[in-house]
Amino acid sequence: MSGRHENSRLHAFDNVRGLAAVAVVALHSTYAYAIFPLPGLIWPVPLDEPSRIADAAFWAIEGSVMPLFFTLSGYFLARSLARQSSSRVLAGRTRRLLLPMATVGLVVLVVDLHVWVLGLVATDRATVREYRRLKFSPEIQTDLFGPAHLWYIEYLWIICTVVCGCVWLGRRMSRGAEASKSRILPSVASRKGAILTACGFAVFAASVWAILSLAPQIVLGFQHGWLPDPAKLAHAGVFLLFGMLLQRSESLTTITRRLAPMSLAAAAVTLAFLLPRIHDALRNETSSSVSLGLGGLLALFAIAATLGQIGAGTRWLDRERPSLSRLAAASFWIYLVHHPLLGLLEVIARPLPLPALMKCASVFLVTLAVCLWSYERFAAGGLIAGLLDGELPRRALRTPEPTVAPSPAPERRQAA
Repeated sequence: MSGRHENSRLHAFDNVRGLAAVAVVALHSTYAYAIFPLPGLIWPVPLDEPSRIADAAFWAIEGSVMPLFFTLSGYFLARSLARQSSSRVLAGRTRRLLLPMATVGLVVLVVDLHVWVLGLVATDRATVREYRRLKFSPEIQTDLFGPAHLWYIEYLWIICTVVCGCVWLGRRMSRGAEASKSRILPSVASRKGAILTACGFAVFAASVWAILSLAPQIVLGFQHGWLPDPAKLAHAGVFLLFGMLLQRSESLTTITRRLAPMSLAAAAVTLAFLLPRIHDALRNETSSSVSLGLGGLLALFAIAATLGQIGAGTRWLDRERPSLSRLAAASFWIYLVHHPLLGLLEVIARPLPLPALMKCASVFLVTLAVCLWSYERFAAGGLIAGLLDGELPRRALRTPEPTVAPSPAPERRQAA
């Protein structure tokens, strides 16, 4: 791949990543106005102001945004592994995921917990005495404590560790160390590479279908706990591996780009058929039951939406755009800090005599604006930026502002 072509690709993925961070804010903004609550998810306000528009937007994002993020993460992971040793890549990922989680993320989680409990108290689902003791009714206690929205960091680090370990083992067993270092998959310019790419995509699609058929609650519920849920981890891992395949397969990336409009249209049509099935499953409390039909629709939507968004990025957003570049730079900060702010705004907005959709839009816009402002005011180019980039405080103070800010798919842009 030429340097110019690769830079164009990286601009596209950066732009998509920034917009995906906005989608996460929209996801949490719309949930309070969805029609049915997700099993296992505690929210600071009850879902008693449903909006069909907010509900449709919520499910459109819920079914696609995390597959998109894991695919982007896989793409950048494969790119790093093609240039560096697996141990160096893992060390970098560990630093750039766990250090922000242990510093900024820990503070956010503490604030988040208090905002959530205040919401429970304000809406008469918990008492002040329970708040002081942090002991609640069983249905709240079971699902309240955990990594909250930061589960993605935990899952991503686990998957990266497994992948880097497998790559290290494969390189040790390989006869040609240099050849193994330069390639994760055979070049798709060869016939063998093209066949492997086609087989890889087929296995990917079948795996997503199987996982979501056996455990549709991955999408139709929330698994909140410090230990990863096996089915959810497998689902995330499959999309990350697909991102790695996408990075190694020029032909697959080209097809994704060309078929972006068709993929997005297919996702929209699938969502129209999927929404009634989701509502039925939640209404009848069968969201965790095995279902090939529901699993197939969930898989088709996730794959089509992911391909469509990545294809749209490489097709229409493949050059540097200052506004999107700043959004991408702030994406990790937005992901980390938006949750407690958004929850607090939803608690404040609940008693206001406004239509549900207006409340939803207001919470979304104010949250996004405050996140962007706080990034520019407090995080960009300083100590916090260093922590978000996985740098210890001393190094962070001496390190200039990075060319590509950290994100849920950490990667420094390298010269081609």
